[in-house]
Amino acid sequence: MSTKTRTLSMLALLISLTSCGFSLRGSTTSLDDSISVFIEAINPNAALVQQIGSALQNAGVQISTDMNSNYTLHIGEEQYISRPATVNGRARAVQYDLQLALEYSLERQDTLLIPTETIAASRTHFEDIANISGSSEELTMLREEMRTELVDRLLRRVAASANNTTQ
Repeated sequence: MSTKTRTLSMLALLISLTSCGFSLRGSTTSLDDSISVFIEAINPNAALVQQIGSALQNAGVQISTDMNSNYTLHIGEEQYISRPATVNGRARAVQYDLQLALEYSLERQDTLLIPTETIAASRTHFEDIANISGSSEELTMLREEMRTELVDRLLRRVAASANNTTQ
């Protein structure tokens, strides 16, 4: 097959995929841009709460500073757990199970749309005793990945509930 034919075939495939509404999972979350959300959090300056606010704004939601908004998103405290999973011959932990969890609920003008739910993300971390600095950086990256996963899940859940009530 010639290069020109392959290029045209790929172009036709891409056009047909985009025209049918195909998108990668998690790449788009559609929310009505007339929605305003008040974020009520135990710790409003926490990194996870800030990430949620940014993700909502990127999805076209207006973040309100007062409780007179369309929706109120209640966010609990981020719960981080690190448990030793395996130990070496010197009884030192070398593998950890990490879990990041968050409780949240969503209400629309005193109507509870999402009762208090917990979402969680988990990872496994291998600690390299010979490279503590690199191991520490990996741990930080894993925690950020878990936060991003929680934000994505939360955003999809809020979008599903908000879109069901506006239709």
